[in-house]
Amino acid sequence: MYTKLKSIDIDKLQAMADSEYKLKPGVWAMKFGSTQHISNLNISNALAEEFLRINENRISLFTEFPADWKERVMGVSPKVGKMTAKPSAPKKPRVYKKKA
Repeated sequence: MYTKLKSIDIDKLQAMADSEYKLKPGVWAMKFGSTQHISNLNISNALAEEFLRINENRISLFTEFPADWKERVMGVSPKVGKMTAKPSAPKKPRVYKKKA
């Protein structure tokens, strides 16, 4: 246990301790395409919101979560009310010309 705690940096430990999300007892999940698992032992707000961003129905796996979880998951800042991520500009279609 000591070596596991020693290998985790203090910022990650603080994020896990301050998490507003708690999974139901006995529930753990894996991120698709990754070896990282999610449980109450390693959950942070960012990890839980990333997990919920994939499928909002996963909220049923949690016993505790903030009231504004949907806004957080969808990227809407509760203070400003705007998208936190910039939308990408639509790509212009390619125009192919025949060689003469």
